Amino acid sequence: KSLYNPGFELDSFQKRAVRRVLDRNTVMGCAPTATGKTMIAIYAVANALRLKKRLIWTNPIKALSNQAFSNLRKRFEEEEEDTTYHPT
Repeated sequence: KSLYNPGFELDSFQKRAVRRVLDRNTVMGCAPTATGKTMIAIYAVANALRLKKRLIWTNPIKALSNQAFSNLRKRFEEEEEDTTYHPT
């Protein structure tokens, strides 16, 4: 079973970043809005769930964090065992 299938082909920068995530390396993505950075983060979430590891997701705006949490929860809810949300 694949770690995660987005339903489309990843761009080359996304593939390189995902490979680094799966190799447990740090990845920092800097790119314009709507270019696919979130897809890399989704792979990181899927990998953390698979490895039963913790993951911290941050966004510069609380509304983005809330939306990301909601989307990720819907996407991965059957894989979740312990999700704790600490709003600030």
